[in-house]
Amino acid sequence: MRVPEIYNIEVQCWVFEGGTPSNWQFSFENSAFILELKNGQANFRFKYPLTSMKEAEDRVAEFLKSWEGDILLQTGPIRRHFEIRGYRAPGHGGMVWVHGSLSVAGDLAEANTRQQTPWRRHPYWKEPLVAALVRRYEDYRCGRERLSVLGFLCLSALQHAFGGRKALAGKLKIELAVLNELGRLVSTVGSYGSARKINPGHDLRDFSPEEEYWIESVTRHLIVRAGDLFKGRALVSILTMQDLPQL
Repeated sequence: MRVPEIYNIEVQCWVFEGGTPSNWQFSFENSAFILELKNGQANFRFKYPLTSMKEAEDRVAEFLKSWEGDILLQTGPIRRHFEIRGYRAPGHGGMVWVHGSLSVAGDLAEANTRQQTPWRRHPYWKEPLVAALVRRYEDYRCGRERLSVLGFLCLSALQHAFGGRKALAGKLKIELAVLNELGRLVSTVGSYGSARKINPGHDLRDFSPEEEYWIESVTRHLIVRAGDLFKGRALVSILTMQDLPQL
């Protein structure tokens, strides 16, 4: 069996904020790639060979829909939109052919996963509740979960774990108004295709883009703060409505 490997692959994305190219400058490096974001363009330069150019594009798309991708790139008051435009292998004139195949298991498999796709191993993956919420968040980002369901699940699961909404607000240092607004949006807003449930007085419409990004931001804060608390990290600052994107 011959498996081609292509070296020095770069995947390029355009980055937009509110429909216009982003002016954010950002750099990041993990064991899989180096990311440089500048002048409205993001360049992902892979550190290891891949079997096809399409595989590189798929890896970037996976990262952009992942928990780790959102934690790194969806910061601030405005949601960023990424459009993959192309990929290339600069300075490489052909392919290197590798004969045979190798399968690994156990510790080697875990180490290989961390090197190839480190965004699959978030800091809380050993905390069952938090890891489950991260997976549900990624299901939403990949289109397999509704935002109303995700928001309600995060709120209700953490309320159950911490002894109610007021206790949750106190332990995670989140303003109660934030939790109340999250509960209101995911319970009383939504169309027939997107709502979690429909009661009398329901606002029968889809979330606005601002509401979508707000709910995404709050769920990320909830999950991160719960994960930090479970790991014994001290929570210092209080999350208020003023710290979140505008509704």
